[in-house]
Amino acid sequence: MTGAGRFTQEVMAAAMHQVAAHLGVRADNAQLLRFTNNAVFALPSAGIVIRLASGRDTTRPAEAARTRTNASP
Repeated sequence: MTGAGRFTQEVMAAAMHQVAAHLGVRADNAQLLRFTNNAVFALPSAGIVIRLASGRDTTRPAEAARTRTNASP
């Protein structure tokens, strides 16, 4: 990883874990669904999807938490 602010899978995975912790859900079985201008992770055990935008400050879990959507019917 070259820089803490870079849009890399490692940085996005770390941010996703912060969001999951903020939400109080497990992220140990997270699956990366998309990695383009957004990183999209499914958290099957929690029944949610977390989307992280590349242009945002990934160190702010509350911002990313607002973009979560319920994946359950």
